[in-house]
Amino acid sequence: MKKLIAILCSGLGLALTTHAIANAELLENIHPVQPTHSNLVANKSLLVQRFVLADKSDVGFENLVTEIKRHAASDKDSQAIHIISNTQSAKDLAKKIRKRLKALNVKPNIHITHNKTKNGLYPLYVEIRQIAKRNSLCRIETAEDHMGYDPYYDCALKHNNQIQLKY
Repeated sequence: MKKLIAILCSGLGLALTTHAIANAELLENIHPVQPTHSNLVANKSLLVQRFVLADKSDVGFENLVTEIKRHAASDKDSQAIHIISNTQSAKDLAKKIRKRLKALNVKPNIHITHNKTKNGLYPLYVEIRQIAKRNSLCRIETAEDHMGYDPYYDCALKHNNQIQLKY
């Protein structure tokens, strides 16, 4: 019986100590010095498009180059092309793809990455990475929206019953 009471008292003491530490260290009313949102990156996200080399034939090679050329933007700074290879033969093919894309003036900087994996599903694939605008959900315009204006969640307002514009 004494052991049971001792165990209960130690468990209760441990629970109270943990509760006291949590109340002392994890304050609910803290005010961070730096803002938690940013106007620059609030409505942006990283968009990655992946293209896979179906087979190592000349037709598959040209189809991959055509797909990359079609999806690459004309603005050379908004996107980055990364060619990722998993085998040594795919690494040589990646150099050939980069040479062909540079000859077509698709992008000036094309990065080749070689991963040493034994059982890769695809030996070669191409990623086009870009920072894209994220769709922002527009709220219904009410008086509370005007009083509690938040510049971090921007959206075009609906004026004169016109179409509501979104990013």
